Amino acid sequence: MTLEVAPKSLDKLRCDSRVSLSGVRDIRLEKIGANTVEGYVANKSMRALISKFELTESDRPNVIFHVTRLTIPAPVPLGLTLADLAEHRSPAQLRVIKKLVRQRSTQSGRWRGDTRTA
Repeated sequence: MTLEVAPKSLDKLRCDSRVSLSGVRDIRLEKIGANTVEGYVANKSMRALISKFELTESDRPNVIFHVTRLTIPAPVPLGLTLADLAEHRSPAQLRVIKKLVRQRSTQSGRWRGDTRTA
């Protein structure tokens, strides 16, 4: 869902425990989307969040929610954050994806063909 919230409410929404931050707002990343909230929200929490923060649908969103059937705990799996970043396709997000993939490959061994080496 692409939504809009009053700029003064962004920080409160970002801190709401019903939102598991991802993509441009993943807590493990440098802050590349300072004026945006992106994350996963369980379907059962959407109505309350919309009401509390007066969220409205928007073509120029500052809130991106990936609505799920179940609650996804924070921090979300890194693969979800990488996929969310890839959807944005901006140079900044693509640089972060490359950096994260490089960090992961050096931390967990390198891939050679279909075999991982330590």
